[in-house]
Amino acid sequence: MPQYRAPARKLVIPFELISFDTRVRMLDEGRLRVLRRFMDGMDEALADWRSFGLAVAAYGEEGSVIDLEETDAERARRMHTDGWRSLELTDDDALELSRDLEELVARHTGRTGPKTYLCHAGVAPDPVFRSRSATDRWS
Repeated sequence: MPQYRAPARKLVIPFELISFDTRVRMLDEGRLRVLRRFMDGMDEALADWRSFGLAVAAYGEEGSVIDLEETDAERARRMHTDGWRSLELTDDDALELSRDLEELVARHTGRTGPKTYLCHAGVAPDPVFRSRSATDRWS
């Protein structure tokens, strides 16, 4: 691996100067590593929880949706959550949701509890050009 010297401790490269393939490769590597850890932790939490069922229902013409089926009391005691949603928002709504998520995570950052939890929070526009998701049927 090449080694470089820089006059500062941090090198900032304008995003638009990094080729699409290079930035996707760089960002996906870190995203997928943490996402795999998140999914492993979620799988373990679900296996330990055992206080719910899986509800399977039709979605659209060819799809299906799988969701947790649990009581309000069970949901109130659950220390893990995972959910992906497609929301129809204005740009202002998306900005507000993005800031709300950042503020919520910031409020919990820096705490020193005895257990480590992985947190995933994000808002992104539905892509116009689907590179990784080109063959996905989920809309």
